Order: sequence, then structure tokens, then C-alpha cells
Amino acid sequence: MSRRLPTPEVRTCRSCGGVFVTSWSGWKCSACHEQSLVSPPCPECGARKSRRAVRCRTCANGGPQPPLRAMSESALAWLAGLVEGEGTFTSSVSSSTLRVVMTDLDVLERIERITGVGYIGAVASRQPHHKQAYGWQVKRREHLEPLAKLLWPLMGNRRRVQMASCKTLRQVSWPATSPLSRKLSGPAAAWVAGVIEGEGSFSLSRRYGGRINLESTDADIVERVHTLTGGDLYYRPARKQNWKPTTILAIRGRERLRRVLPAILPWLLQRRAGRAWPIYEWSRSSSDRSR
Repeated sequence: MSRRLPTPEVRTCRSCGGVFVTSWSGWKCSACHEQSLVSPPCPECGARKSRRAVRCRTCANGGPQPPLRAMSESALAWLAGLVEGEGTFTSSVSSSTLRVVMTDLDVLERIERITGVGYIGAVASRQPHHKQAYGWQVKRREHLEPLAKLLWPLMGNRRRVQMASCKTLRQVSWPATSPLSRKLSGPAAAWVAGVIEGEGSFSLSRRYGGRINLESTDADIVERVHTLTGGDLYYRPARKQNWKPTTILAIRGRERLRRVLPAILPWLLQRRAGRAWPIYEWSRSSSDRSR
């Protein structure tokens, strides 16, 4: 930082060699000093960049990225259901992020394939015995904003609050919402499959037969699945002081499972489909003697 001189001095500019009079301790004339403050363009694309940066932010992040892919209504509904179960919208000082963390790598690869954006990385395990988890995340504004707009009508109350509070999404004009279909087919079936892929489980035993379980702290999501699939709905109070109450849906009975499983099986991936298929075969094996 230059300092003021007691008296003006005649100096020779160290950049252009010209003679100038100055009252400051710097050794550059005014023209050379102003020129040094101008940031040179990015050497790769010619765009503006900060003065100290080697490249612009776009080139530093890997260059221009392809836009968000066009998704069918069913694919978008499946993604929305999965984000409800395993996704989260977070915001930091400089950016916002949509992140989905799972141990099923094939599920995340499907997300990357149908959206064409984001990237997948390994997540450090908290305990040595935990399975390896992976995360798919989207940070770029040009990807996150249009994707959030598409997901908004299909999201529940908690996720919408997260989305609206994200720093890069606060100025977004959110689309109007419309009532979801009450028939378990098409996008509605894909959405249910996404929710179950993230939060559901399958069980089959000799005593109780086949069953699909869904448990979540988001009561509105479980109730919406119940509207589409039927089943038994339970509400469990918080078991500890800092815990939230949970809502549980049990889908059981051969007749109901014969109706629900064919609708969601095409959207389930390897691990969930491997557990759902024996239940479907059981549901077709004989008359319904269970609940």
C-alpha cells in the first residue's frame, strides 16, 4: 500500500520508463497504475475474471456444462419421490446445493443419467462397519434453478421450505402447484416408487406374509402415499426429547400387494426390486388369507 510523501518527487515509471511527478510512494505513473488494475480476460474463453485468478470460474469448474436434460413426467416424479426420501437442499455463504446420499450407487447413477447434471462422489463413513455411501449433488446455478422449479410442485412442505430458503433460489418465481393424481399409475406410481426407494422397506415372513413398510417424519408425504396405495396408517410419538414424531404406513395383504407392486416394480432398482419380487410372487401364490 502506497503512502503519502512529505513533498512531491520526480520519479521514473518502472513500467513504461516515463518521468512523472507524484506525492505518493508508488513507482508507476497514473496510466500504468490504472492499467494494472484492469483484469485481463480468461486465457481459455476470453470472459471476465478476477484480477488474481488464473481462469474464470466457469473454466475453473471444468468449462461450460450441458443444460439440464428434458425428463418425462414419470422420470421427474420418480426423482421427486427419491429427493423427498433421501435428498436435501442446503445453503452456504457462496452457493446452494441439492444433494442425495445413498449406499445404492446404481440409484444415483440413474439420477445422473436422467438429469444429465451433477456429479457423484464417495462419502466418508462415520463408523468402520457402515456401508460405503455415495452422494449425487448439484451446485451450479444454471442447473439447480431449473431443476428446483421442476421439482417444486411435487415436493412436500419441509422440502419446499428448504428450497425457498436456499441463497441462490430466493429470487425464483415458483410455479403454481396442482392436486396430484389419486390413481396409482404413470407419474403417481413413479413418485411412490421413488419415495419407497429412499424411505421404504420390504419384508416377507411365514407368519405375517408380505409387507411394504414406509416410515418418515414427514406426515404429509406418508399420507399422500397412503392415498395412492391404501394400507394401514400409524402415528408414533417422539420417543426422545429431540426426536420428531413419525408416521408409518404398512401395505399388506395379497390383494393390495397385487395392485401396488406391478405399478412400482418397473421403477425399483437392483436392491429394492430383489426384495419386492418375492413378495409379488407370494401375493399371486394363493387366495388372500392375510389381512
